[in-house]
Amino acid sequence: MKKDNFKDKNFWVLIIIAILLVAMLLAGQTLGVFNYDLAVSIGMQESEGEIGKIGIAFAKGFGFADTVL
Repeated sequence: MKKDNFKDKNFWVLIIIAILLVAMLLAGQTLGVFNYDLAVSIGMQESEGEIGKIGIAFAKGFGFADTVL
């Protein structure tokens, strides 16, 4: 019986880690689609000076596709 309890704790640890990673994915990709400047200010996206206007358009398109899929 003790072994089943151990499996339950490990399962929930993995689920919590997965939820945090999905939240970070959504924060980084989806936020860049709607408010790119805010995503840059919190360090989730690159600045316009580094990737240019075409790079921002690509990042927004990639972020939208990544969020939808």
